[in-house]
Amino acid sequence: MPQSQLLTHFFASVHEFNSCKNWADYENLAKYYDAGAELSEVDPPNKKRTGRNNIIKYLVETQPRLLPRFWPSLPITETADSDTLTAASLEGSATYFDCTTNPPPKGVRTLPFTIRFRFEFTRPDTASPWVVTIGKRIG
Repeated sequence: MPQSQLLTHFFASVHEFNSCKNWADYENLAKYYDAGAELSEVDPPNKKRTGRNNIIKYLVETQPRLLPRFWPSLPITETADSDTLTAASLEGSATYFDCTTNPPPKGVRTLPFTIRFRFEFTRPDTASPWVVTIGKRIG
């Protein structure tokens, strides 16, 4: 069975996120967020960031030194037949880790841990790319 447009787009965005090495890489993630998107931090204090510009500012200012990595696990629950929709969601689990020891010795990272996530997406029509409207850690 072929993968949906939403899952294809999601895995492409995850790959780009996991490839980030500097502030410019994080700045390039803006295309994946709706202008009014809400994103919750994975690490404490788990603050919610609202608006694409605020999300990108947070990523650019804080994440290059942490180099977080996020690997979703299958199965991922998707809104039924999202290829024909303009709003959809994905929910699942992922392995996450970063350099939260402040500052870490070169190459040292936290131990990987499992998180549950939910992302909500929108697009103006079925030919347009998906953008995140809400991303959060659940459970």
